[in-house]
Amino acid sequence: MELEKYDRPNFYDSYTRALEETKTRTNDVIQNISGLIGSIAAAIYTLLIILSIDPYVLIFSLIPLFNMFYLGKKRNRLYYDPDKETTYHHHRADYVKRVFEDYECKEGDAA
Repeated sequence: MELEKYDRPNFYDSYTRALEETKTRTNDVIQNISGLIGSIAAAIYTLLIILSIDPYVLIFSLIPLFNMFYLGKKRNRLYYDPDKETTYHHHRADYVKRVFEDYECKEGDAA
């Protein structure tokens, strides 16, 4: 990767955000997949039970499902947007700190 890309704030923000996400993302993906498989199995069994009792009840069970998807999307936005805003400031501070550390190292080598 070219060194000049690190001097571009947008690239550096995306790069460091990706590095931060890799610390916990693997475990999160595994947990989400196992939760998804369990949820699908539970939904199928629940659907079969509801259909065997009364198929019209299925309509009332779908209403909360749509609410869950809608509210889940809003909740994810509420967590993502502030994190995205603070990431820029944290990376800017880290960049300034790194520049001064590099400057101190170069001065120490010259002495």
